[in-house]
Amino acid sequence: MSNHDDERPPSGLRAASMRHDGEELVVFSLPLESSTPDSALGSLAEVLTAAQRDVAARVLEGASNAEIARARGSSPATVAKQLERIYRRLGINSRRELAALAGARQSARRTGG
Repeated sequence: MSNHDDERPPSGLRAASMRHDGEELVVFSLPLESSTPDSALGSLAEVLTAAQRDVAARVLEGASNAEIARARGSSPATVAKQLERIYRRLGINSRRELAALAGARQSARRTGG
Protein backbone atom coordinates (compact mmCIF):
# COMPACT_ATOMS: atom_id res chain seq x y z
CA MET A 1 0.00 0.00 0.00
CA SER A 2 1.43 3.40 -0.92
CA ASN A 3 1.54 6.41 1.34
CA HIS A 4 -0.63 9.00 -0.41
CA ASP A 5 0.58 11.80 1.87
CA ASP A 6 3.95 11.82 0.08
CA GLU A 7 2.56 11.79 -3.46
CA ARG A 8 2.48 14.92 -5.57
CA PRO A 9 -0.77 15.89 -7.30
CA PRO A 10 -1.00 14.87 -10.95
CA SER A 11 0.30 17.35 -13.49
CA GLY A 12 -2.43 19.68 -14.72
CA LEU A 13 -4.79 19.07 -11.77
CA ARG A 14 -7.21 21.97 -11.46
CA ALA A 15 -9.89 22.74 -8.90
CA ALA A 16 -12.85 25.10 -9.07
CA SER A 17 -15.73 25.77 -6.73
CA MET A 18 -19.17 27.19 -7.32
CA ARG A 19 -22.46 27.52 -5.49
CA HIS A 20 -25.48 25.68 -6.87
CA ASP A 21 -28.84 25.12 -5.18
CA GLY A 22 -27.46 26.39 -1.88
CA GLU A 23 -24.51 24.00 -1.91
CA GLU A 24 -20.85 24.60 -2.62
CA LEU A 25 -19.54 22.30 -5.33
CA VAL A 26 -15.85 21.62 -5.74
CA VAL A 27 -14.76 20.15 -9.05
CA PHE A 28 -11.35 18.69 -9.73
CA SER A 29 -10.22 18.18 -13.30
CA LEU A 30 -7.30 16.72 -15.18
CA PRO A 31 -6.39 17.34 -18.81
CA LEU A 32 -7.81 14.76 -21.16
CA GLU A 33 -5.74 12.93 -23.71
CA SER A 34 -7.80 14.70 -26.35
CA SER A 35 -9.68 17.94 -25.74
CA THR A 36 -12.58 17.27 -28.09
CA PRO A 37 -16.10 17.17 -26.65
CA ASP A 38 -16.51 13.58 -27.86
CA SER A 39 -13.49 12.42 -25.87
CA ALA A 40 -14.69 14.12 -22.69
CA LEU A 41 -18.10 12.49 -22.98
CA GLY A 42 -16.98 9.12 -24.33
CA SER A 43 -19.84 6.90 -25.42
CA LEU A 44 -22.35 9.45 -24.09
CA ALA A 45 -21.60 11.47 -27.22
CA GLU A 46 -23.39 8.86 -29.33
CA VAL A 47 -26.78 9.89 -27.95
CA LEU A 48 -26.23 13.65 -28.18
CA THR A 49 -26.32 15.99 -31.16
CA ALA A 50 -23.18 17.95 -32.06
CA ALA A 51 -24.63 21.08 -30.41
CA GLN A 52 -25.54 19.13 -27.27
CA ARG A 53 -22.03 17.61 -27.12
CA ASP A 54 -20.54 21.10 -27.34
CA VAL A 55 -22.80 22.43 -24.56
CA ALA A 56 -22.13 19.39 -22.35
CA ALA A 57 -18.36 19.67 -22.88
CA ARG A 58 -18.47 23.35 -21.91
CA VAL A 59 -20.48 22.48 -18.79
CA LEU A 60 -17.82 19.90 -17.90
CA GLU A 61 -15.21 22.66 -18.27
CA GLY A 62 -17.14 24.66 -15.65
CA ALA A 63 -18.76 27.26 -17.91
CA SER A 64 -22.01 28.93 -16.86
CA ASN A 65 -25.07 29.09 -19.11
CA ALA A 66 -24.25 32.73 -19.87
CA GLU A 67 -20.65 31.87 -20.79
CA ILE A 68 -21.78 29.00 -23.00
CA ALA A 69 -24.36 31.23 -24.68
CA ARG A 70 -21.75 33.92 -25.43
CA ALA A 71 -19.34 31.35 -26.87
CA ARG A 72 -22.07 29.77 -29.01
CA GLY A 73 -23.77 33.01 -30.07
CA SER A 74 -27.06 32.09 -28.43
CA SER A 75 -29.01 33.07 -25.33
CA PRO A 76 -28.75 31.62 -21.81
CA ALA A 77 -32.37 30.46 -22.20
CA THR A 78 -31.39 28.44 -25.29
CA VAL A 79 -28.53 26.85 -23.36
CA ALA A 80 -30.90 26.02 -20.49
CA LYS A 81 -33.26 24.29 -22.94
CA GLN A 82 -30.36 22.39 -24.50
CA LEU A 83 -29.29 21.24 -21.03
CA GLU A 84 -32.84 20.06 -20.29
CA ARG A 85 -32.73 17.92 -23.44
CA ILE A 86 -29.24 16.63 -22.60
CA TYR A 87 -30.37 15.64 -19.11
CA ARG A 88 -33.48 13.92 -20.48
CA ARG A 89 -31.49 11.95 -23.07
CA LEU A 90 -28.94 10.85 -20.47
CA GLY A 91 -31.50 10.16 -17.72
CA ILE A 92 -30.01 12.70 -15.33
CA ASN A 93 -31.19 15.93 -13.68
CA SER A 94 -28.23 18.23 -13.06
CA ARG A 95 -24.74 19.46 -13.94
CA ARG A 96 -23.46 17.50 -10.98
CA GLU A 97 -24.91 14.29 -12.38
CA LEU A 98 -23.50 15.11 -15.84
CA ALA A 99 -20.03 15.53 -14.34
CA ALA A 100 -20.38 12.31 -12.34
CA LEU A 101 -21.58 10.39 -15.38
CA ALA A 102 -18.80 11.72 -17.61
CA GLY A 103 -16.24 11.07 -14.86
CA ALA A 104 -17.44 7.50 -14.41
CA ARG A 105 -17.24 6.86 -18.16
CA GLN A 106 -13.76 8.42 -18.33
CA SER A 107 -12.57 6.31 -15.39
CA ALA A 108 -14.01 3.13 -16.89
CA ARG A 109 -12.19 3.81 -20.17
CA ARG A 110 -8.89 4.39 -18.37
CA THR A 111 -9.18 1.14 -16.40
CA GLY A 112 -10.56 -0.85 -19.31
CA GLY A 113 -13.89 -1.42 -17.57
